[in-house]
Amino acid sequence: MLVNIRKRIVVIIIMILVLTIADNLFSKKQQCLGITKKGIQCKRFVEVDPPYCYQHSKDYKIKKRKKKSLKSTIAKGFYKVHRVTDGDTFWVDINRDGKATKDEKVRLLGVDTFETRVGKRLKRQAEKWNISVEKALELGEKAKKFAIEKLLNKEVQLEYSGARVGGYGRVLAYIIVDGEDFGSMLLEKGLAFVYRKNKRHAKYEDYLKLERL
Repeated sequence: MLVNIRKRIVVIIIMILVLTIADNLFSKKQQCLGITKKGIQCKRFVEVDPPYCYQHSKDYKIKKRKKKSLKSTIAKGFYKVHRVTDGDTFWVDINRDGKATKDEKVRLLGVDTFETRVGKRLKRQAEKWNISVEKALELGEKAKKFAIEKLLNKEVQLEYSGARVGGYGRVLAYIIVDGEDFGSMLLEKGLAFVYRKNKRHAKYEDYLKLERL
């Protein structure tokens, strides 16, 4: 009787160990179903729970497929601004090879303005620059108003440095209006600050010298 009980206990322990090992293997060997923060698409089994592939860009250099779109082929040139979202984001009319016009969202390269509505992002911006939320909101509204005065319904030139399309699908470009760099105008007036997460574009150092906040 005692022997049978011991055998059953041993069997139960073995089953628990087998199930534990199987569970660990299953969870650590699942196929990644998403895209990593570095834009790497995993198509193989990896040693990590999805959707976060471990930083395997060196191991599995499988770049996500780039869709052919106007955004990745937009050329340097002049375009009409038909809408201003805020101080650093605009919509332009694109006419490619005489074909139908397409709206394109453009994000000012290297420069950031304050938000025009109260939210978490505006509060973070205010805290970063040690100003009140009210002051940050005022600067955001002034930047938008300035952008409307300078850019709306005008022909502007788009110039590039580095990637032409950002993570949100927006075109990243310097905007030149009447021969002047619009980003520099915003910085000199104290209506914007340098976007510090991208230090590789051509005007980064020049923009730092113009920052007035």
